[in-house]
Amino acid sequence: MTPTPQEKQWLCDYLYQTMQYRETFEEVYDHILLALDHLPRPQFFESAVAKIIADDFGSDNGLYDLEQNCKRAANRDIVKQYLSCMRIWANTNLILLTGLISCFLGLLIFKFPIGFAILSFICFLILPVLLFLIRKIVVYFQRDYRKASLKDEITVHITFRITVFIWAMGGLISWINRLRNWIFKIPDAPANMVHHSKLEPQFSVGVLIAVGLVTWMILHFIAVVKIYRREFKAGMMAK
Repeated sequence: MTPTPQEKQWLCDYLYQTMQYRETFEEVYDHILLALDHLPRPQFFESAVAKIIADDFGSDNGLYDLEQNCKRAANRDIVKQYLSCMRIWANTNLILLTGLISCFLGLLIFKFPIGFAILSFICFLILPVLLFLIRKIVVYFQRDYRKASLKDEITVHITFRITVFIWAMGGLISWINRLRNWIFKIPDAPANMVHHSKLEPQFSVGVLIAVGLVTWMILHFIAVVKIYRREFKAGMMAK
């Protein structure tokens, strides 16, 4: 049976209310339309749709299970992409670039501490919000249906939660370093650097921590941008 435009609209409205995510909504919609082509015409359209859902998905509860399974698969795929993007920076070809980024940040923190503070502020506060807003705007105009994506939650977690984790790690290590300095009576970084000769510079633990964390943040956001770009390209191909 070939559905009429009114029946297709009814199916679209029904699934729009039933399904939570855009990808599974489109997948189930196409599946039902394909299954309807193999059914004879003389039967009620709503009954035919209900039978297909019950037989192929196990009623509405089966649709919910389908969405949860697809969401878990999408989460694993995004995490795999993120870890792959981060591991690239440890490869032989890019390890030198990673070291140059760290050296640049180390030079910046000594020569232009205010500039380093501004860069840290941008990395920890402005970039996460900016990337999130850009993704929301691009994905909104790419979608034919204004429904959430399976990837929305995991991309927000990667963008913000890892940022918060890096921030928390920095705070924890900083306090441990301060406690170590207090126990062993080690001067703070500015006073410590004054007494060292220029020929034998010694980086304080606090400076190394700051450089390492900001380097981590920069590589983190490069990985996030790569994930967003792949998602945008996939969305354009789908359209």
